[in-house]
Amino acid sequence: MRLPILFLLMASVAGAQAISIILDTDIGDDIDDALALALALQSPELDVKAITTVLDRSALRSRLVWKELGVFGRRDIPIGTGVDEPFLDPVQGDVRPQFKILTSDDVVPGPPVRAVDLIIRTLLDSPRTMRE
Repeated sequence: MRLPILFLLMASVAGAQAISIILDTDIGDDIDDALALALALQSPELDVKAITTVLDRSALRSRLVWKELGVFGRRDIPIGTGVDEPFLDPVQGDVRPQFKILTSDDVVPGPPVRAVDLIIRTLLDSPRTMRE
């Protein structure tokens, strides 16, 4: 679970400049990633630059991210979609109940952006280096 790391990070930078992050998520299986995204979007300590989705059904996961970004009025954050099938495990046969909240309006606009391309572009566009 990634939430404890996020809390430690937030506690260590209280009062400091916001940390730019790329959130990589498998949102849709459990509640933890939806909560982590909500927390990151509402945290002044973090500046969410991009969100990427991973695991099977990545396009549906990107739609869940898009829906949640709409709830928080943050559809300015780019979304990158990972590959639809994991390297080692087969795609799960069932569609998780979390995906049933999606409507025909919950579609990320424009052509799909590959997660790896978004990560590279976001890092190259960053004015900060890894040492800062």
